[in-house]
Amino acid sequence: MPASPSVKATTPTLAALLIGFLLVLCSTQPPAHAAYATSGAIGTMHKSLGGNSGKLGPAVGPQRCTLIQTGCYQSFKHGSIHWTKATGAHATLGAIRTAWKKSGWERGPLGYPTSNEYRSGSEARQKFQNGMIVWTAKSGAKVTLTKAP
Repeated sequence: MPASPSVKATTPTLAALLIGFLLVLCSTQPPAHAAYATSGAIGTMHKSLGGNSGKLGPAVGPQRCTLIQTGCYQSFKHGSIHWTKATGAHATLGAIRTAWKKSGWERGPLGYPTSNEYRSGSEARQKFQNGMIVWTAKSGAKVTLTKAP
């Protein structure tokens, strides 16, 4: 039995719609970066700082527990969070993070952070196991050791 005129008319239309849908589906770009989960003390700290829309932004890599003193860290769009059982989880970002990086991260003389960045007058400060980093608009970030590593 031959197909009715309405079936003959809709078949090419459906085929064209299907091809169009497949072209759109196949040409959609994947996300620029995958979403990485945060968990444990690092996740709790990230949430306390506003999560993905906060100071650090979203995670850009997985949590890694490969550091000295069985430390863990996770990198975020605008900084990182480091954790050890002895120090807890603390975020580093901006010029203070850059100064800590230049001093050798956790393997350097400062060791791990023991506080988050905080304000004291016109200064931004962060405490570490063996000292602190103080940032001012005039002088930038300066490392001060309070005890030998």
